[in-house]
Amino acid sequence: MGNMGTGRVRHGAVLAALVVALGIVAVGTNAEAQEASEADSSEEEPEEAETPKGFKHYTFTGNALNVIVLRISANFEYLPVPHHAIVINPSIWGVPGVFGMTGIEVGYHYYSGSKGANGFFFGPSLLAYRFDVLTIGGLASANIYGIAIDVGGQHIFGGGFTLGAGMGMARWWGADGGSETWPRILSTLGYSW
Repeated sequence: MGNMGTGRVRHGAVLAALVVALGIVAVGTNAEAQEASEADSSEEEPEEAETPKGFKHYTFTGNALNVIVLRISANFEYLPVPHHAIVINPSIWGVPGVFGMTGIEVGYHYYSGSKGANGFFFGPSLLAYRFDVLTIGGLASANIYGIAIDVGGQHIFGGGFTLGAGMGMARWWGADGGSETWPRILSTLGYSW
């Protein structure tokens, strides 16, 4: 696996991600409270509703900040019931002809909101990637595996437009027995339905 990077991120970037996540959730929480208040005054709720009216079971988002580090990835989230999301995140990362990384993350998010994949969230993921790097001796490859834990906030706006941010930590293990811990900065932009 070799040296995959130092794994250092300035505290300011982590703090900024947290502030953005809190801001997104605060705006969303206020809008949700307003919608709930209007719904309470205009109609009665059924006694045993499995999912709230307007609940979004599916969310598809791209990871906006990843473009800066030459990573293309997307998230697909499925919520079979309120608050509980299954998350699948395939990605490709690298510079063609120099290094590359392809893989997938599969995880779970618990969301505090009631419209779908919105509100504060936290959850673990399993990671599996193939890492290739061009060296003087040719192409060197390794399979790396890991786990991650993420926290953040995401909001679904009126028409389904979805915006989120967060942070986390990932622990990686390589076939050579080496391991590293990397911080994660999350930013999502997409649509929920």
